[in-house]
Amino acid sequence: MIQDDGPTPGPGGLHYYARLAIETVRLNRSAMAVASGDRGALVFGLVATALGNGFSVLFYSGWRGIALFACFSVATIVFFSAFVHLFAGYTKGKAEFLGIMRIVALSGIIDWLAVIPFAALLVTLWSVVIAVVGVQEVYGLSRGRAVLCVIISACALWIITVALFSGPFAQWYEMPGG
Repeated sequence: MIQDDGPTPGPGGLHYYARLAIETVRLNRSAMAVASGDRGALVFGLVATALGNGFSVLFYSGWRGIALFACFSVATIVFFSAFVHLFAGYTKGKAEFLGIMRIVALSGIIDWLAVIPFAALLVTLWSVVIAVVGVQEVYGLSRGRAVLCVIISACALWIITVALFSGPFAQWYEMPGG
């Protein structure tokens, strides 16, 4: 029996990148290795993540909130990847910043599940697991160091998110509780 290790490098296309994203979410390391070097993976991942996050607030927000959440999700990918790259930076240039950004962007396809009530917490927890495996794959870190790198990066991003999405900004995009 032949084992399918996920997509192989090819010309791309919607089906190819959707499959690559799903394999990334399934923690397929060979798919992550392919994704980390594939330019098209970043574009597909950013669009899929923006759409998924935008529609995850569909029932809670107006169109401005949906657009803001979509844009914020793209910014989150960039900042999270930058923090991870910074904290894993002692690898002395062995890894490319875009490598981890492509994996994080592709894994954002899981955000589509956040439309389901109470699924957002599970999606967030699984995204942390994906990020840890992605950091291990891209930077070659041990599991403990990868976990530390991802947790510190997530905490830094959480502080920025709380600062932006509480207080006066909450009124602009019509979110409840602001």
